Amino acid sequence: MERALLDEQLWILRDSMLRVAISILHHRQNAEDAVSNAILQAYRKRDSLRNDDALKSWLLRITANCCYDLVRKDKRERGYAEGLQPGVQMFDYQENTLFDMLTRLPLPLMQVLNLYYYENYSTAEIADILGLSGATVRMRMTRGRKLLKQMLQEGEEADEIRSF
Repeated sequence: MERALLDEQLWILRDSMLRVAISILHHRQNAEDAVSNAILQAYRKRDSLRNDDALKSWLLRITANCCYDLVRKDKRERGYAEGLQPGVQMFDYQENTLFDMLTRLPLPLMQVLNLYYYENYSTAEIADILGLSGATVRMRMTRGRKLLKQMLQEGEEADEIRSF
């Protein structure tokens, strides 16, 4: 892949890469570090990309791997209890939005729903990006949707109680 094309596509896809990183790490600064590492790796390995049409999924997979590397490194340095803990909400967002509720889901469920709804990937593409089977992705999507529905219903009930 040519460097100029990679430069252009990285500029276009930077927000998607950051959303994936935030969905994994839940900490904006760490997510930005992971995206920076992913960009460096993409430049180093740009010749390994055989199909330019697969660039977006290739970049998001690199980003996800950089996030997991950051989590593993932090666990080794600080220990599990003090390390980066996926699921801890430490970035700016508006409360009571769908994305807010999505970030409250367990990490595996949140990842697949983020890639499906916010990044518009198919279940097969998500399976490829995350290194999972298609059945696992579909199961996680079903469970995630069910939990989101429960959260939305609980929120409506709480609003009804407050209005009396």
